[in-house]
Amino acid sequence: MTPTETTLDAGTLVLDPVHSYGFVAGMIALLLVLLWLGPGRNRTTSRRRTTLVVLRLGVIALVLIAMLRPAMMVPKVEKRPETLLLLIDDSRSMLTDDMDGGQTRRDATAELLAEAQAVFDETQEDIDPQVYVFDSSARRLPAKEGKYAFAGPPEGNETAIGAALEQVLRPEAGKRLAGVFLATDGAQRTLGANPLLPETPVKQWLADRGFPLFTFRIGKERAGGQARDIEMRNLLTSEPVFVKNPLTVEGTAVVEGFENQAVEVQLLVETAPQSGKMEVVATKRVQGTRAAGELGERLEFEYTPTVPGEYKVMLRAAVQQGELKTTNNEITTYVTVFAEGLNVLYVEGTARVEQTFLRRSLDASPDIHVDYLELDARRPEARPGDLLKRFAPGAYNVYLFGDVDSAAFTAEELKSLATAVRGGAGFAMLGGIHSFAPGGYGATPLAELLPISMGRLERQNFGEAVRADLQLPGPFRMVPTQAGGTQSLLQLAAGSEANLAAWRALPPLEGANRFSALAEGALVLATTDNAADPQPLIVSRDFDRGRVLAIAFDSSWRWRMRGFDAAHKRFWRRTILWLAHKEDQAGENVWLRLAQRSFSPGAQLEFEVGAQTSDAVPIPDAVFAAVVTGPDGQKYKTSVRRRGAETYGELTLPPGPSGDYLVEVSADDAAKKPLGKAQARFHVFGQDLELDNPNAYPGLLKSLAEMTVGGRQIEIKDFASVVRELRDLSIERRTETPELQSLWDRWEFLVLFAGLLCTEWFLRKKWGLV
Repeated sequence: MTPTETTLDAGTLVLDPVHSYGFVAGMIALLLVLLWLGPGRNRTTSRRRTTLVVLRLGVIALVLIAMLRPAMMVPKVEKRPETLLLLIDDSRSMLTDDMDGGQTRRDATAELLAEAQAVFDETQEDIDPQVYVFDSSARRLPAKEGKYAFAGPPEGNETAIGAALEQVLRPEAGKRLAGVFLATDGAQRTLGANPLLPETPVKQWLADRGFPLFTFRIGKERAGGQARDIEMRNLLTSEPVFVKNPLTVEGTAVVEGFENQAVEVQLLVETAPQSGKMEVVATKRVQGTRAAGELGERLEFEYTPTVPGEYKVMLRAAVQQGELKTTNNEITTYVTVFAEGLNVLYVEGTARVEQTFLRRSLDASPDIHVDYLELDARRPEARPGDLLKRFAPGAYNVYLFGDVDSAAFTAEELKSLATAVRGGAGFAMLGGIHSFAPGGYGATPLAELLPISMGRLERQNFGEAVRADLQLPGPFRMVPTQAGGTQSLLQLAAGSEANLAAWRALPPLEGANRFSALAEGALVLATTDNAADPQPLIVSRDFDRGRVLAIAFDSSWRWRMRGFDAAHKRFWRRTILWLAHKEDQAGENVWLRLAQRSFSPGAQLEFEVGAQTSDAVPIPDAVFAAVVTGPDGQKYKTSVRRRGAETYGELTLPPGPSGDYLVEVSADDAAKKPLGKAQARFHVFGQDLELDNPNAYPGLLKSLAEMTVGGRQIEIKDFASVVRELRDLSIERRTETPELQSLWDRWEFLVLFAGLLCTEWFLRKKWGLV
């Protein structure tokens, strides 16, 4: 048996003869006998014969070596520095002077940076350091002339610890990390619509992969004398909301210094849309505890509006005796309530995977009700008796057809469905073996409404092999076209570049139907990501008052299976809303969208605007004007400019006053004819996220570190020694690995062997011996 690499030391010579040593010896003996079968002595001179014998002996020697197959054990060490990440808080709370000796938190992190410089210089051959600063997002801090230094004083107005960790750690997936260091006060202060909790990226990118996180104690738990305080944070609402559907309002109550004291939290909603009069509609009590003081207690309220319109919504905690700061006891936003919810009929031919995940995503929207049917064309006895009634105009807002053959329906039923779509219902057909032309829809009343052309010869019959010419093989990713990027159903992120990046980040699709031609008036919204030959994947068309989509794929379930649940839900929810003409619920020719409704003083306000015809066709040459009115009546002129196909308004909000602001947008067409107006409210609160409550939360940092293998909370003075420990562990992981290196299976050996044979042949030819 051939020795394995793990049982031999470096430098050991290993022989692995062909078959056995006896076989090798016999073969060599045979070759030596044949050596004498060369030319007779009378046919050549003694000198020439000697030359030929030497050449043959050389060949036999090489054959002997090849049959013994010698190899040498050689040591192999792969030296690759492991990455070390250092994240330092760059928000304005670092200006708080609560460190030992009256130092500010920035002074402490500056000392950490100097300590890092020294130890990084010492360990640079074994550790690859990367330094980041962060506030609302993370930024790489480059070493200028080999030295790390802050660009200036901390100016960040938010601290998004979770988002910063996600931003830094995600690109490191698949790499070996020596360790991650996090220098912050532990307080996540952000206005993001859905702030990412720090625990999520720590678990996903560090704890689950066995990498350590080290945190520092920066700041004190009772900074700036704020020992007793109640703060409302992270107000979230479920949108869009429809009349007579519950509105969910969530918020976090952070109660500090009121241990074992019940604090009342109220949900207030305007009595009528834009009335300005608030009423308490729900109340809950929070029990102040030391444990809850750091992370707060999450509260959830429900309220069912009965009248459509824009409502002001507020969470307010009762002011307690001894509470010094009260401006953070309430938090406000606005919610638009729409006239009605949506009813969807989803028809499939079989219970395939796509429908399971699609229905699950739509079920997450309380304002969308889905009725599901399975119709097998080969089992007419299982057809429901009320199918014609379900296809009648007004029965449903949206119809979805999956992989269901046209033979499952009668011509009268499909004609009724076409009439419903013509009257304003939405219709989408999903990819499948028996969808579109393969399902025989080219010869049905649906042929006139689908945005693709379907030939009668493109039929896929039951029981036959799947026709490859009617399908697009995967894998490929879907990307929106320039026209599609402007449509709400294909917007996964704000901004065209971010949106395209979000689509490219999704897992690839398995395949799709091949559309041979498009119908008149069709618009391609999305294609495959093959730039050389993009194939349409989503095609739209208006059919009188209705909207129609041809969706070629049926494997979006892979997005959810790979962890992109939010993108899957967003896409299918927005698809339904788009089909139902509900993507811009105001029902006006001019619309505006605010990404958020609560701002801090001096923050950047950004909103998207658009204009459309009564048939929801965008007006690309519309000219917009916008003005923002403050609570004191002061008006602020707002710039409106285009970014590609989209139009945005921007304004740097004033430092005050706090309160309710109104943004108004008007639009004219190219002939300066008014198109209409739109307005929306937002709230500017009198809260400085970073300095109003600069308390540090070391408990959170300690728990984050202890989530990871080998992680812990350390002092700044221990940083260098911990880095050296990580360096030593990294070196230990680089142990020598013996590797068996062949001494005969090499190109040089082959060249020598061929050279000897060719030389002998050449000489024999030259001397007339062949």
